[in-house]
Amino acid sequence: MDEPPPLRPLLELDPAREDAVLRDGFAGRIARERAELTFAACAVWGPDVVVCDDVDFGGMVAARKLGLPQATVIVIAAASFLQREVVEERRARGARRAARSGPGLASARRRGRA
Repeated sequence: MDEPPPLRPLLELDPAREDAVLRDGFAGRIARERAELTFAACAVWGPDVVVCDDVDFGGMVAARKLGLPQATVIVIAAASFLQREVVEERRARGARRAARSGPGLASARRRGRA
C-alpha cells in the first residue's frame, strides 16, 4: 500500500488566488468536465432532477441545457465569498459555447431529453 502524501501547511489566505481557483477551475475547466459527465450520465440514466453542490457549475449548466430541474446542496457556502465578476467572464464564454451543440448535448437530444 502506498504511503499517503505528506500533509502540508494550509496556504495563507489570498482572496485573489481563491478567485482565480473559482474562475479558472470550478467555473472553467472543471465546469466543462462536469457538464460533459453530467450530459453522459443523464443520457444513460434519464433522471428527473440534477442535484449538485454549490460550485458544480457544470452540473447546473447541464441541467439547464437538458431542461431538467436542478437542486443545489450548500456544501462550502460558496455564495458567501463568490463574487459575480469572478465568474462572469467564464459564464459568458460558457453561454456562447452552450449555444452551439456539443457532444454531450447531441447525445442528450438523441435520448429525447433536450
